[in-house]
Amino acid sequence: MKKVFYFVKKEFQQFRRDPKMFRIVIIAPIIQCIILGYAVNLDINNIDLAVLDHDRSSVSRQFIEKFTRSGYFRVQHYVENYRQITHDLIYGKVTIGIIIPADFEKNIINSTPAKIQALVDGSDGNKGAIAFGYAQGITTTFARNLILETMQKKGLHFAVGSISPEPRIWYNPELKTRNFMVPSITALILMLTTMLLASLAIVKEKEQGTME
Repeated sequence: MKKVFYFVKKEFQQFRRDPKMFRIVIIAPIIQCIILGYAVNLDINNIDLAVLDHDRSSVSRQFIEKFTRSGYFRVQHYVENYRQITHDLIYGKVTIGIIIPADFEKNIINSTPAKIQALVDGSDGNKGAIAFGYAQGITTTFARNLILETMQKKGLHFAVGSISPEPRIWYNPELKTRNFMVPSITALILMLTTMLLASLAIVKEKEQGTME
C-alpha cells in the first residue's frame, strides 16, 4: 500500500512541475464539455413554416393556429401561390410548407375527406423527418377533434375501448440535447485524457530515466 501511495505522490509532484499537464488535464476537458455540450444542439424548435391557404376560412385558420400554438412551428410567410412556397423551400427560408385547398372547410362541413399537402425540405433528413412527424401529429389531433365535435353536434355518443400508452420519461424529461451529450462527452474525455496522460508519462519518464 505504501508503494501505491508513493507512486501517487510522485505523479502529483510531476503534475505540479509541468504547467502543460495542468492545461491538458483540467482546462482542455472543461472547454470541450462547454463547446460540445452546449454548442452542439440537436433540439428542433421554432421550425420555419410557410402557408398557402387557398380556402381562407375559419377552419383553415384554426388548423394553422394549431401549428403555431404547438411551440414547434412559427409561420414565416403566408404565400400567394405554389411557386413562392417552392421557392422558399429551395432556398432554405422555410423547412416545411402547408398547402390548404379551396374546398377545405366545405369538405369538412359535408363530412367528406379534406386533403392538405405538406412539402418538407429534405436537405437535412433528420430535421425534415422530425418536422414532418410534428406536422402529422398536429393534423391527426385536429382531425380527431373535428370528428368528436361533429358527433356531439349530431347527438351521437359512442365509446370505443382502446389502449392508450402514456410514456413517462424519467431521465431528461424535456429531451434536451445537452443533458444527453454532457455525460457521454465527459466519459469520452476521461477515457481519451487518461490514455493521453499515460502515453506522455511513459515517454517523458523514459527520456528522463525515471521509469519505474
